[in-house]
Amino acid sequence: MWPLKQIPRVEDPERLQQFLSVLENVDWRSGASSALNKVFAALNDLVYREVLFYYKARKKQRAFSIVTRGLSVLLGSIGVMIPLLAAADPILFQSIAPYGYPFLVAAVALIAVNRMFGATGGHIRYVTAQLELERIMTKFRLAWVEWLSRYTLSSGAKATHEEVFKLMNDFVDEAYRVIQEETTVWGKSVSEALREYESRLPKQPGQGASH
Repeated sequence: MWPLKQIPRVEDPERLQQFLSVLENVDWRSGASSALNKVFAALNDLVYREVLFYYKARKKQRAFSIVTRGLSVLLGSIGVMIPLLAAADPILFQSIAPYGYPFLVAAVALIAVNRMFGATGGHIRYVTAQLELERIMTKFRLAWVEWLSRYTLSSGAKATHEEVFKLMNDFVDEAYRVIQEETTVWGKSVSEALREYESRLPKQPGQGASH
């Protein structure tokens, strides 16, 4: 059973505080094996919460991406069809002829919103981060089981705490590397989208003039 099961919100830093509380309350005098198991479970739960965060975030971004891309295709198609219909029958489609361009602008705006808020790109990043964290957790669990079996099944083998703490430190390093890399890519994509959006805005009179 996960020791941090009752964390109210995935993104709340309270989960880190509860992890630190688990470490503070570990009683090494009662038995090293029990203490190590508690630390192992707490570490797994801490990273599992990150997996859960990316899972929930990617579902939201996926829905946002589908809506913005779908509406963009729909509005863009309407914007293209209106001039064609007006050219085919100017009298019948005279009333809607002026609206082709606004529909195209709306379609482009939705694409910009998609990119600005990282709908499609965010979904891809979150899926990638989630799967990578799951891979790291699985490998950590296997390494832990291998370590336990080695000193349980091998007669005369002496367990070294240095080995298990190295496993834990490597696990933490790998997990936070994934999180930091995803955050870095997110920051770059937002900055690039903002610069691209600003470059397309009409310049105000006198803007950009040298002094």
